[in-house]
Amino acid sequence: MTDYEKACIVWGLYITPREFIAVGPLGSRNTDNNLVFNRRTHEVFTGWRTTPAPEHPCYLGTLDDFEAAVSVNYPEFEQGVIRARWGIEYREAIRFLRSLPPLTP
Repeated sequence: MTDYEKACIVWGLYITPREFIAVGPLGSRNTDNNLVFNRRTHEVFTGWRTTPAPEHPCYLGTLDDFEAAVSVNYPEFEQGVIRARWGIEYREAIRFLRSLPPLTP
């Protein structure tokens, strides 16, 4: 399933490819874990679960809430090298998404 198909499931069929951006793969499930950002609502989702039905993202929330969750789950001074890398990836993706210009009609 493409990121666009997942975005349509999460945000409804009204979303257009221009209104979202996918960054990745990154994070703990980097084989199928893009950070997908809705440029209109500033919501993000990561990961994708096929069970239990219906299919749904591993995380769904605002960019601000996601940033807070990253701070808790992947502290900047994490002891494990792998977990520290995931936090860095997420923080850099958040920084990039915040740098995007506003979506214009």
